[in-house]
Amino acid sequence: TSDGSIDTTFHPVSASGGFNSSISALALNSAGTTLYVGGLFTTYRAAANSAFRIAKLSTTDGSIDTIFHPVSASGGFNNTVSALALNSAGTTLYVGGVFTTYRGGANSANRIAKLSTSDGSIDTIFHPVSASGGFNNTVSALALNSAGTTLYVGGSFAAYRAAICGYAGALDTSSGDLILP
Repeated sequence: TSDGSIDTTFHPVSASGGFNSSISALALNSAGTTLYVGGLFTTYRAAANSAFRIAKLSTTDGSIDTIFHPVSASGGFNNTVSALALNSAGTTLYVGGVFTTYRGGANSANRIAKLSTSDGSIDTIFHPVSASGGFNNTVSALALNSAGTTLYVGGSFAAYRAAICGYAGALDTSSGDLILP
C-alpha cells in the first residue's frame, strides 16, 4: 500500500496464503484490475485452488479466476511458465516457458501458447496441434510490438516449427508464423 504496509486483501497473512512455489512472470492488464502470474507453482491459497503454473488474479482482493483451471477439467501447463505478454486490449495472453502441453495434455503447446483471457482457451491456429509446432527448447522472454501484430521471442531454442531461428524470433500474432527478414 502507499504507507508501506502489507496489503492483506491481495495476499492474506496466513498459512494458506499465496502460491506454493516460485513465480517467474507477471502481466497486468491496462486497467490494473487483473494480474496474470506464471511460474513453477501448482496451487494458490491452499491446495483447494489448482493453479498449474498459470493464474489469473483480481488485484482488488487476490481471488483467483478459474478460467485456466476449470473445476471439471485439467488445467494449466505441464511445466514452468517463464514469460508472459498481454495484448493492449487485454484479450490475449501469450505464454512462454518449458511446458509442452496445456490443460492436462489435451493441447500441444511446445513452449509457447496464445490464450484467450476470457475463457482460457488455446488458439490452435497460432499453435497447431502437431509434433512440429512450437519451439524446440525453452522460451524465456516475450514482448509485443505496439500494434500487437508481432510477438518477439527469446530463449534457449534453436528452431521454431522446424525452421532455424537461433535463440530469437518474431512471430505473426494472428497465424503464429515465423517472420523472416
